[in-house]
Amino acid sequence: MELTHSASANKTIEEWAQAVANDRQFSPGKEFLMKNPARSSLSPEQCETQLGREKKRVERAVKVLNGQKLIDKDSVVLDLGCGTGTFALPLAKIVKHLDAVDISAQMTAFLREKMEKEKVMNIRIIQKDWLDFTRENNGERYDLVLSSLNPNMYNGQAILEMTKLSKRACLFSSPYKRTEDSIVRDLDDLILGTATKPEIDCRAIIYPFNILYYLGYNPKLEYVEGDWTTREAPEEAIKRLTMRYEGFMEVTGEIKNKIKDFVYARQKGGIFEQYTLWHIGLLIWKVNAQS
Repeated sequence: MELTHSASANKTIEEWAQAVANDRQFSPGKEFLMKNPARSSLSPEQCETQLGREKKRVERAVKVLNGQKLIDKDSVVLDLGCGTGTFALPLAKIVKHLDAVDISAQMTAFLREKMEKEKVMNIRIIQKDWLDFTRENNGERYDLVLSSLNPNMYNGQAILEMTKLSKRACLFSSPYKRTEDSIVRDLDDLILGTATKPEIDCRAIIYPFNILYYLGYNPKLEYVEGDWTTREAPEEAIKRLTMRYEGFMEVTGEIKNKIKDFVYARQKGGIFEQYTLWHIGLLIWKVNAQS
């Protein structure tokens, strides 16, 4: 279906792009990420221990998709930015075929190992940037196109491309308000010079929701919350937190020392504890149901 942009949709796309440009997590590392396109702010192991715990989010999404009859045993699905397979593996077990696209060699290798372990044979892994994939697509369309918590997809073009690639429905998952984590807030204040601000997060689900609404779609939004507590030895915490910043900026020796001092100042009895509360939106829209 060819999309016609309304003035309001274009304005929202511009606002989203500006929010990403201004966001404190993107701005310091913009040049770094451009030079290192395959880098991720989370390692495969972190994806498993953090995003992998969000089974509630996946279960809710599958329930909604099944309830609206948007997927079945004959469906062909596309997962853009599949990571370690948080969505890909559960969905592959109930559909005919799934294409899993991710630029990271680490993520795709980890997913391949999980496929072998779980004996899932109907996933085709494509190691490629999502935009390159859409440009090189030969016109193939999917019953469901999805993207979940993928920073490279936080833009209006991604929403439009997802819609063009689908013949039935799309699913886009991102926060509907900022994650609550005092460790990240205080460490960002120390490393970046500014704490997490209360303004609308550049990842906020309201941006793609409004774009789709203004384009005449009827997007449905589900809200999911969850939390986890990470308890680990100080050295493991230092390694994990350092990798977080390496995902979007150059980490100098000075920064590493700040992280080390921060962790040891907060550890108790040889254990560093971090509590995280997340708020995720599941945005689902039918591509053949503009109204």
